[in-house]
Amino acid sequence: MTKKSWLIVIVLLVCTGFRLYAQNDKTKEEKVPVFNYVIDDALDKFQAIPDTAKPVFYHYLVPEFYFHKPRKVKDTTFEFFCYDAWDSVMDVVKDYDSVLFYSLYKSYTDSAHTYIDKDGEKQFIPVSSIIKRYDKVNRNKWMTIEYPGNKYGELREFKNVIVGTDTEKVWNAHGDNIYTKIYHRYKLLK
Repeated sequence: MTKKSWLIVIVLLVCTGFRLYAQNDKTKEEKVPVFNYVIDDALDKFQAIPDTAKPVFYHYLVPEFYFHKPRKVKDTTFEFFCYDAWDSVMDVVKDYDSVLFYSLYKSYTDSAHTYIDKDGEKQFIPVSSIIKRYDKVNRNKWMTIEYPGNKYGELREFKNVIVGTDTEKVWNAHGDNIYTKIYHRYKLLK
């Protein structure tokens, strides 16, 4: 054999040896790392840490006619809307002294009349109308209007006489009390 042949044989043997070594290395099992800790509940690691802060209390002084949540009587809903100095509805009221007038709306479904909706189906007509309005005349005086009879009246407010208290609690997703709104209703006289 010539030197060239010997060199080719040696190269082939070396390449075959590397190939066999690589195949044997792949057949070995890979070891998975083991962590030695115990989890009581599998989801404990993923749950948020509960907020241990004490709930916040917001106190509001409101007239005795006002209620903050809609009230339902059978199929009729009564709801107050608050308006600011620009006659705009106040979605969120932080200071009830800034409310210049309140409107009490009555909403119900008129089952005697129907209309055809965009899908071509008959629907009962929803009705919403104002039944009372309370306007702030000056620092301690309110004017009331009852609709549809247009009955007018005046009320004097006594903010130092509390006639009732309503509470509303707001909860977070974990069931913790985030904050509590307390509505102190003050006395009004004719």
